[in-house]
Amino acid sequence: MEKQYFDNNEKNKVKDRLFNPLHGVRLTDGLFKDTFENNIGYLKRIDLDAMLYWFRKRAEKEAPGQPYTGHFEDNIKGQTAGLFLMGAGNTLRWIEEPELRQILDTIVNEIKDCSEPDGYLMAVPKEEFGTKEYPHYVRIWLTYGLIAAGLAGNPDAFNMLRRWQDWFNTCDDLPVIKYLMLAFQGVVASTFLYNTPLGKPEDIDVTVKYYEEDWRLSQFINKERNAVHIRNQPGIEPHPHGTEIEAMEGYLDLYRATGKHYYLRAVQSFYDLYKQDWIYPGSGIAMCEAEKAYPKCYWLSSDRHYNELCCSSFWLLLN
Repeated sequence: MEKQYFDNNEKNKVKDRLFNPLHGVRLTDGLFKDTFENNIGYLKRIDLDAMLYWFRKRAEKEAPGQPYTGHFEDNIKGQTAGLFLMGAGNTLRWIEEPELRQILDTIVNEIKDCSEPDGYLMAVPKEEFGTKEYPHYVRIWLTYGLIAAGLAGNPDAFNMLRRWQDWFNTCDDLPVIKYLMLAFQGVVASTFLYNTPLGKPEDIDVTVKYYEEDWRLSQFINKERNAVHIRNQPGIEPHPHGTEIEAMEGYLDLYRATGKHYYLRAVQSFYDLYKQDWIYPGSGIAMCEAEKAYPKCYWLSSDRHYNELCCSSFWLLLN
């Protein structure tokens, strides 16, 4: 039986005091089990060929069916496959579900077959990687998804992910990635990988050099009340967005890896600002994408975005 945890204490400056189970817990009757089973049913309905369409196209393979349309697959191709691997892989850690495992293995095998010899495995050509949210949002989901697939027992997922991360750590786009769309999210991808048996010091070094925003961390350390919804950075993007909560998970990982206290101070102050100004009753987050927001705005009208599922999920994870 595999270990119940990723024991990274020898690598981290700040040691874990407890370990979370990664398998071996069974849900009995109740709300959580019903939700778990509903999610399995949903995952089975996602179209396999649609998820793989852009990977196959990029590799010049036959691509049956049609891709998903809409913002996420029209503009950031390949992210649905990563999300599916996250859901299916993390399900298969707890129970065995043959149909779900077959779909997961097929996706991993197809992405492997579509990968390039140097480890590159995104659904878009290399010349498009350093655009939009590919180095951040899409890379995060593929990283999370392949880790989940590896934990579920797929034999290829971890090796693919390490080769892909090695490619990223030396790619030509590194100098510009922090200025792309919603780039602040990207800090979490490599640090999450670092806290697995696959992690290397280079993963931390690249994150610090190409993603860390020292000016932004200082805003939070100073508890500037306008910091959450105003980003004083040149250009329109990345615009203020509540999904920056996810970035704080990455900065906590940097604190664990390096022991540098300014990371922890920044996250604690960020957390305090959100608790003070941006949380609805029930812990929904008022800092939504494409919404004019300010501290304690708390919109509750039909013409306003008043909550965002992504932000609520990241708030749970940060806690």
